[in-house]
Amino acid sequence: MKKIILSFFTLILFSSLSFGQSFSDDFESYSAGDWLGSTAAQWTTWSGNTGGADDVRVSDEDASSGTNSIKLGPSAAGGPEDVVLYFTGDKITSGQLNMNMMMRVKSAGYFNYQAETAIGVTWAMDLFFEANGKGSVTAGGVANTLTFDYPADEWFNVAVNVNLDANKWQVFIDGGCVGSFANPTNTIASIDIFPRGGDEFFVDDFAYTYVDAAPPITKDASATLNVTEELGLVGTKTSIIGTLANLGTETITSFDVEAVIGSQTIPFSQTGINLAAGESMDFDINTNFAMPEGVTTTSINILSVNGGAFDDQDQCNDAQSRDITAVVPAPNKKIVVEEATGTWCGWCPRGTVALEKLTYKYPERFIGIAVHDNDPMADTDYDSGLGATAFPNAKVDRGAWMNPANVEGPFIENVQTSAVAKLENGAEWNADTRELKLSLTVTATEDISTGYKVNMAITEDGVTGTGNGWAQANYYSGGSDLFSLDGTNWADLPDPVPANQSVYDHVARAILAPFSGLPDSFTETLATDGEKTFNFTYTIPAEFDETKMHIVSMIIAPNGTINNGEAVTITEAIENGYTVSATHDIALGNSTSIYPNPFSNTATVSVNLEETADVNIRVVDLNGRVVMMKDYAKQSGFFNIQFDGSSLNAGVYVMQITANDKFTSKRISIIK
Repeated sequence: MKKIILSFFTLILFSSLSFGQSFSDDFESYSAGDWLGSTAAQWTTWSGNTGGADDVRVSDEDASSGTNSIKLGPSAAGGPEDVVLYFTGDKITSGQLNMNMMMRVKSAGYFNYQAETAIGVTWAMDLFFEANGKGSVTAGGVANTLTFDYPADEWFNVAVNVNLDANKWQVFIDGGCVGSFANPTNTIASIDIFPRGGDEFFVDDFAYTYVDAAPPITKDASATLNVTEELGLVGTKTSIIGTLANLGTETITSFDVEAVIGSQTIPFSQTGINLAAGESMDFDINTNFAMPEGVTTTSINILSVNGGAFDDQDQCNDAQSRDITAVVPAPNKKIVVEEATGTWCGWCPRGTVALEKLTYKYPERFIGIAVHDNDPMADTDYDSGLGATAFPNAKVDRGAWMNPANVEGPFIENVQTSAVAKLENGAEWNADTRELKLSLTVTATEDISTGYKVNMAITEDGVTGTGNGWAQANYYSGGSDLFSLDGTNWADLPDPVPANQSVYDHVARAILAPFSGLPDSFTETLATDGEKTFNFTYTIPAEFDETKMHIVSMIIAPNGTINNGEAVTITEAIENGYTVSATHDIALGNSTSIYPNPFSNTATVSVNLEETADVNIRVVDLNGRVVMMKDYAKQSGFFNIQFDGSSLNAGVYVMQITANDKFTSKRISIIK
């Protein structure tokens, strides 16, 4: 049964009238297959368009009560269902709002509270239900404000009770409180129920009540844990800080708490304080905790307040626990994260912050590459090879696309897997010609099959510019918090951030082979402990700063994912030394020219051969597919041919030229 009750009533605790509203929907008054937003006046969608892609159909596939519910997902990309209910029609800034509903999470689930009546401006709270029966709360943009367990693939009740007057948010699973917290964004306008990519879940028996004046709270002490790093590598240092807050009106003069870190119990007492309503104090539990391997449970619990004379009205927030997880990285393993970004992309600062954070946190293991699209820093070859269609976006070791803010989890997973090879980058630099000769030496740590390929990329930090396209669009301006490492909040910056204030790091400047890797990198299996060296050449444009560049190498598995990477500065590569490959001789590259380039139909290919050689010319596209191949037997001296590219589509290709045991590759551009 669906019902709406609007009434004025007198609360015994108050001397004045309070406004109350309630609503419930068990979806039984609809028929299976009905569009929810089109049938029910209270429900709508993110876009406001009902009866279509954003809307959800009533389902009789499963239900907590009766026969009907709503089903969200599954979808590989997320959505398109995105159903919304506005609680009162206005932004709620005071009073008490209690919401509960039944959920059955088949794979994973999600919903959020919007803080403003204009949807998509500020997320007050996000609730995540993952496939492993673990849940978490993000409050006001602060991830893992709460973590909890829930019964996966079973019907359960989730409730959120919010006292906006006291800024007290509580989450309950099947009637048990899993945590209470103060929200940096203490307003509510609507609930948005949305399936992310891979989510599949049911919702039934939805209900809420609201009164515009919440009951007063006189005695309420709250204990919370702040763990600066909850996920990392073994040995990563983290601070564990306790906070005791007075959420009532009666002054707190003393307290006793007990903290637990793994098997260690740490008591803490404080007397002679004068903690008034709304005040809090931090205390150190362990400010230099080295994360051990595995999961370490940390917790805090209030034992007594004011010598036991304080009868706490809300014991839900007296205790909190956090899990700290650390893993051991595989030897020589480094992870490559390629981020699709652009100065025109207003949400892309989240990718900037993610690369900045993980580069700082994992300097020996993390390699970030910002692949720009359609702005002055875009490298056409790299951008088209990565092939992003949504921004911001990211791939960890060329796995699945994901939100750049979420790459740390896959990083932690991948860094534990073994690397097939150790990579070493060497270089030789000519400051006059700005030619950078590069060597990549692959030392196999297990047998490397012929399906593997290598590649090299060049990145630059500290990139700036003036004029059109250099200002960074910023949709966080005036909205949700997004903090850089130095404490800068993107919410406080303008939209766009002017060019003279924008500095870009990890910028992809070039990729030196086809995106998928150098074809025929391994023509035979490279046995364990075997070595093979590859040579590349890159002429650094005068406007690029070679002192701020990194050389990134990668070995790519047959399935297209990156198995391992390496990144060094040019100075470090020069110190490693430049090694000439026995099979990829740079001398051939220095004696080869293609002109004109770009060209429309034909170009002259000229090679100065030092000895008689069989010459093979192959043309591959940026996906590594061979689109043309010709052999020329027993050539000597100046070898010149007219290359006919009239049958090829316009675009960028790589021409690979082999003469006996010498090899080079040249980029060609065909225009039509």
